[in-house]
Amino acid sequence: MDSLTELLHRIQRQYFPRWDIKHEYHIEIWDVCPGHCDPRKKLIQVLDANDELTIIHEICHAATRSSGHGEKWQKRFLKVAEMANVLGNLKLSEAIKAEVKRYHEQIKDLPEISASAQIFREQISQAARDAPDASFGDIVRYVAGEHGMYTEELLKHYPKALRKAFDDAHNLLEIARTRRQKLGSK
Repeated sequence: MDSLTELLHRIQRQYFPRWDIKHEYHIEIWDVCPGHCDPRKKLIQVLDANDELTIIHEICHAATRSSGHGEKWQKRFLKVAEMANVLGNLKLSEAIKAEVKRYHEQIKDLPEISASAQIFREQISQAARDAPDASFGDIVRYVAGEHGMYTEELLKHYPKALRKAFDDAHNLLEIARTRRQKLGSK
């Protein structure tokens, strides 16, 4: 068993004892963004093999069966923060709390955002990360089509939220590129 898989199993035992007991999920390094969870393939992908926070973030997606960062996912992530605190890993606990706070701030900055807008926003973000060369219009057209909507209809209801999701996803991709460059120069 490689060290990355060992880390995944250690994290699973520590923070997710009832998740993936049969060890069906696997983990690999990738170079698109800091992390990704594909529940269909039972695959977690991370940019940095030592980034425990990102691995936990992605396991929360798998454990909650949630592709977004909504209330269910946040509660599970905060549960890990509590467990990390009890185990004396204050740095991890604080990092998780700070990340959850950032998600709350994103929503606060978009007062018109509703539950359905949040779903669309998360899907735009994911699609933009999955297809980084696609334009905003292409991504919106894809997500609208997935919901049986016209592009104009989706943009009419959530123009700011969708554009922000697209831009935020590209900012994450740029951070990942910068990280890769730094990791490559070590």
